[in-house]
Amino acid sequence: MYSPKQKPPRRTLILVLGLILMLSAGCSAAGGGFLEPEPRKAVFPLPEQYTGGYTDDWGATRPQGGHEGTDIFAPRGTPVRSITASTVVDGEESSEAGWNTLGGYTVNVRAANDVGPVERGDLFYYAHLRRSTALEPGDEVEAGDKLGEVGSTGGGPPGTREAGPPHLHLGWYTASEPDQQAESGARNPYPLLERLRLNGGSFTVQPEGPFS
Repeated sequence: MYSPKQKPPRRTLILVLGLILMLSAGCSAAGGGFLEPEPRKAVFPLPEQYTGGYTDDWGATRPQGGHEGTDIFAPRGTPVRSITASTVVDGEESSEAGWNTLGGYTVNVRAANDVGPVERGDLFYYAHLRRSTALEPGDEVEAGDKLGEVGSTGGGPPGTREAGPPHLHLGWYTASEPDQQAESGARNPYPLLERLRLNGGSFTVQPEGPFS
C-alpha cells in the first residue's frame, strides 16, 4: 500500500505505460479512433480488356477427364496477374521450372487472406504460360502482381506448345470441403471471375474489426 503523496511502485508505472502504448498503437493520430485494417483486394487475372474471354467450361469434356477450371483466351504474351495477395508454392506435379506435361509452364500460389469467396490457403493454379515464371516458391505477391504471360504450352516435354490458341487455364483448389466440387478439391472459378468482371475487374473487402 502507498499514500497519495508517495510515488507509485515501479511495477505499477510499467503496467500503466504498457497499457497506454497498447491503446495508442490502435488509435489513429488524426481522429483518435482505431485504425481501420487495410482492405483486401481481388483482381481479374488478365487485363480488363480480356474479361470477356471465357465461358463457364467447368466439367467440359477433356482427354484427361472433366475440365477442372476456366480457360481465359487472350493473345500470347498477355500479362497474367495474381488474383489475391498470395505466396508462391511448389506445384506437386511440376518440375523446378514449373513444367508439367498437361499444363505446360505453370505457377501455383496460395491466398494469404480471406477475400470474398476466396479463403486463406486456397490454391490458384495458372497454366499454359508462355515461359517459366521468374518467381520462386516462398515469394510473396500482391493482388495484381505479374506472375507470367499467357501462352499455349503443354502436352509434351518442356517447351511443347499445344495446337489450340493461347489461353490461361485457371484452377482454384480449396481445403474447405463444402466448397469443393471435385475429388481433387477443385471448385469452379467462373462465379469468381464473373464477380470480378461485373465490378470492373476487381473488388475489395474490408476485414471486420481493427485487428483482423
